[in-house]
Parts: sequence; C-alpha cells; structure tokens
Amino acid sequence: MATDDHQQWTDHGDFGHAVRGGFVSPHSHTSLGRILAGEALGRNTDARITIVDLTGLPVLDLAIATLAVETIETT
Repeated sequence: MATDDHQQWTDHGDFGHAVRGGFVSPHSHTSLGRILAGEALGRNTDARITIVDLTGLPVLDLAIATLAVETIETT
C-alpha cells in the first residue's frame, strides 16, 4: 500500500479505518514519494497490485500529476 502522509492516512484516510479496526498494520504502507523516487519497492510484477490512499497533500498531488503526464508523453 502506498500513502502520501502516514499521520493523515492513519487519522482520516480510507485505510485508516482498517488500521483502527485491527485489520491492517499501521506500518503496512510505503510512502508514495519514496516509491516514485526509486527508494522503495512498489509493484514489481503484473500479479501484484498497489493500493494508494491519498489524503490530499496538494504539492504531492501536483508532483504525481506531473510525473504521470511526463510518463505518458515519453511512452
């Protein structure tokens, strides 16, 4: 699972409900920024999925959109 901000994710992100309910570990996520920077592993095979729970950090939203557009333009 990838998140934009750990504190926001556990406090009011959608998967925060699963953490508070004891279904998901509060440490079962990786920062999306770290994945995009190549510092952490995201999805590495077609058989795996990545769930992203973004809680609304405008700077990160802009960075993600910019990266997505640049990726689409170069493929």
